[in-house]
Formats: sequence, structure tokens, C-alpha cells
Amino acid sequence: MQFVEVCIEFPSGLSIIDRCTYAPDIGMVYISVRLRDFLAIVGQSESPPTITASWDGNEATLIQSTADSFAVIELWASPAVQRTWLSSRLIRSTWSKDQRQQYGRVCHALTVSAIVGIVGYANSAPGWTFQMARNIAAMIVVAVITFIVGMDSMNGD
Repeated sequence: MQFVEVCIEFPSGLSIIDRCTYAPDIGMVYISVRLRDFLAIVGQSESPPTITASWDGNEATLIQSTADSFAVIELWASPAVQRTWLSSRLIRSTWSKDQRQQYGRVCHALTVSAIVGIVGYANSAPGWTFQMARNIAAMIVVAVITFIVGMDSMNGD
């Protein structure tokens, strides 16, 4: 048994999305009592709906077999987007949680280095010039970007 997301779309435009239980060995999707009661009421005034389920990259077309279950009539795998090695490395999609955490720590270290550089650069100059202001602005941009990327990398799973 696993949870699937079921989308029920009526011809009038009414759409219902709910989580249901899928039994792959018998090809049945079991709905909740709340959804069953709702479908019974709406079914009196609506045409039959189109029912689909999706989970883990799979999609299925369903038909209602009993009041509280749907039968899978067609099952297919969603096509996965193929990425090149370089793009998957740049997007960090194949990195483990530990690798993302370490990358986030490196970004935060670069953020601190940029902040220390800003303070040191501003205090060591005898006077303010346009070039000095531009360099400090560039280091501020680097500090903000590395901080945001570091926070994104350390966020959750």
C-alpha cells in the first residue's frame, strides 16, 4: 500500500485533488469516506468525471469500480527529463544531503570572508573614491549571493 494523489475532474470544470491509498498488487485505489460521500452528492448532478492518479513518477487512469474504490485501467511512467552531467552537477540535483550541507558551509565561509574583506578594505583606505565604493559594492553582492546559496543548500532534505 502506498499513498497516491488522485485528481478527479468533472466536465463542468470542477476539480478535486485528494490523497488516497493504492494497492499495486490488485490495482485498486481506495478513497476516503469524505471523498466517497462528496462524489455521491456531486454525481447526482454532474456527468462522469475523468480520474487520474500520480505517484513517484507514475501516472494512472482510473475508473470507479465500487463506491469507495477505483480500478487502474492504464498505468504509465512519466518521462524523466534527461540532464547532462555538467547541468546536474551545477543544479546540485544528485548531491547527497551531506554534500549539500558541506557546500552550504563553504558558501557561509565565503560570506564571512567577504564581510571581513569589506570591513578591512573600508578601514585601510585613506579616503573614499569611486573605485573603492564599487569594490565594496561588489563584495556586498558576493556576500549576499553566497549567503543565499548557502542557506538554500542547507535547507532540509
